[in-house]
Amino acid sequence: MPQNKAWNRVFCVFLAGMLCAACAALKQNAESPKETAPAATGALEGDLVMVRYTGLTTAGEVFTTTGETLPENAVQTALRLGPSTKGPVPVVAGKDGGAPGVAHAVLGLRAGENASRVVPPEKAFGPRDPGLVRLFPRIRKEPSLIRMEPREFTARLNAFPVAGQTVSLNPYFPRKILSVTPGEAVLEAQVRDGAVFNEPFGKTTVRAGKESVEMELEPKPGAPFILDNAAGRIASADAASFTVDFNHPMAGESVTYSVSVVSVTSAEEMARVRLPWQEDYDKGMAAAMEARKPVVLVLYAAWCSWSKKLMAETMEDPRVKARAKDFEWVRADSWAEPDLKDYYGQTGFPMIVLMDGTGEIVEKVDGYTPPEEFLRALESFPAKAAGQ
Repeated sequence: MPQNKAWNRVFCVFLAGMLCAACAALKQNAESPKETAPAATGALEGDLVMVRYTGLTTAGEVFTTTGETLPENAVQTALRLGPSTKGPVPVVAGKDGGAPGVAHAVLGLRAGENASRVVPPEKAFGPRDPGLVRLFPRIRKEPSLIRMEPREFTARLNAFPVAGQTVSLNPYFPRKILSVTPGEAVLEAQVRDGAVFNEPFGKTTVRAGKESVEMELEPKPGAPFILDNAAGRIASADAASFTVDFNHPMAGESVTYSVSVVSVTSAEEMARVRLPWQEDYDKGMAAAMEARKPVVLVLYAAWCSWSKKLMAETMEDPRVKARAKDFEWVRADSWAEPDLKDYYGQTGFPMIVLMDGTGEIVEKVDGYTPPEEFLRALESFPAKAAGQ
């Protein structure tokens, strides 16, 4: 990848950056969480717990683990969960987040303790919701001719309708624009009668009628089915319809976690921890270059409510604070410094930029990022950086 031109600014403040790196290191040592022995009652709700774990279904199959590899009796890939990095991972005791239920399995445990805990459905993958089981017809029809307002056409296809063009509004056949007037565009289906499409969820056959196009699905029971970003599985089918269950496959089931607690840090201690933010972009990048340390760069606007939410919620999450030593933390008001906004291609606020120790951009995350999503980005960072 090309050398990050932002480093040109860095060399101008290289000596200042070296001093900043030393100061940041002292500050980081002062503000990083201290692993403390918990009270006799063990981990309380809100405490940060570093834990190794393996999760088992009611049938005794592994569905998640922080171990190096999944054992031979691990359940199917669709059910597997777990961190991108192996070894102990941070969880907030008694709170949702991470592998469902593991944060409840560590409650009451002290550093060095091992235990096997059964977690009920409501604390794991949740109870089954009958409302998430939906019925769909196997045959769907569309008119051979459709009329659309130009405004609707433009909104769906991000282009103006032009007579004679062929466009795609359906994955199984295109449509040709027959005519365009100020009030409507007329589109005709271009169908290859009897065309068959084999997909992971089944076989679709397209038939051309005089006034409509018929699409018939031969569903595959057990196959994944995605609708409007909701993932489900085809539960059953008959001659007229098929049923999709959008519940998680483990909804309604208890799970068992074998946990090994490495350390416990109280919620009070974590509340005092602050990420070692460098507010000066040039000095922060110089410090990162000197230490060859990866960078979390937050580009924000002081007036932006989503920027404030990111700093107040995501960056205050105890699991994020636990990563304080792993990155150089830099934030800059790119509304006030538009050259940064332009350089990083920022179109909205806030933006998170993850860079390796040489300043190469590994990933950019636009908009407000919830704690879970940000943690996944941090966990996957080493693999992504190595793949550059």
